[in-house]
Amino acid sequence: MKDAIEQLKLEVDALYGVLADLYGPDKLILKASKLEALGLMRSEDLGQRVQALVKLVNDDPTEKAALTVEEIPDVLEEIHEQIAEIVAKRSVEDKLNQVVAEKMQERHEEYIKEIKTQVLKETAGPENAQTLKKLARLEKMNAAKPLSSAVEILRPQAPEEIIGQESAMQALLAKLATPYPQHILIYGPPGVGKTSAARVALETVKKFQDSPFGLDAPIIEVDGTTLRWDPRDVTNPLLGSVHDPIYQGARRDMADAGVPEPKLGLVNDAHTGVLFIDEIGEMDPSLLNKLLKVLED
Repeated sequence: MKDAIEQLKLEVDALYGVLADLYGPDKLILKASKLEALGLMRSEDLGQRVQALVKLVNDDPTEKAALTVEEIPDVLEEIHEQIAEIVAKRSVEDKLNQVVAEKMQERHEEYIKEIKTQVLKETAGPENAQTLKKLARLEKMNAAKPLSSAVEILRPQAPEEIIGQESAMQALLAKLATPYPQHILIYGPPGVGKTSAARVALETVKKFQDSPFGLDAPIIEVDGTTLRWDPRDVTNPLLGSVHDPIYQGARRDMADAGVPEPKLGLVNDAHTGVLFIDEIGEMDPSLLNKLLKVLED
């Protein structure tokens, strides 16, 4: 009988060792304290130590009836099974946590890679010798100043150079120089110089002290007879459109992400400046209606 009790004590000590390895010695003591099992765990009585094991395994602080020596083997058998379940559960949790950590690391690396790719796209220059050669040729063409034509040399550069239209130019300047520039309709026969008058008027008004136009205010010139648009509003030269990424011309970074590329219209290009539409009476009626909404706003 004495040998059997000693064997049970060794088994109980071994189970406490397993729990200490499972939870850690400090956490095991803290857990026993919360479950009011610390005194039982440190007792010299075998039954009380087994009761402490039952509380620790079941997370149950309630008091149990005292165990007899005959009941202890069956109780220890149940504790064996419960500890085995805890160990198995902990093993599965550890594996899951490891998988989650690996996945998070992979996603982190993918995210860093995407950022690096984006930075390279934004900062990288020409990719190869052929594109470098094309770039050099374009820069050379851009640096070469084209010869001035006779028309450009003879084009008026100041209001006083427009002969015979002094009153019209004064009216045009007055309309543009107000704090709230007006929508202006310039009419006259072809070749009389309507476009030149608009250019000169804007450049002159820019120099006024209280001019509503900045020095970089643009003048966007377009021929109303050439403006074309899609009734579905896929293309709208006045208000702009959205460029589908499957078509040529879309920016590569937007096309790769499947994002439609916005195309600004003439109204956007002329923002803070002047939009000069020649032959406005020949514009498509639908475009005229859209232009009317812009003018009304």
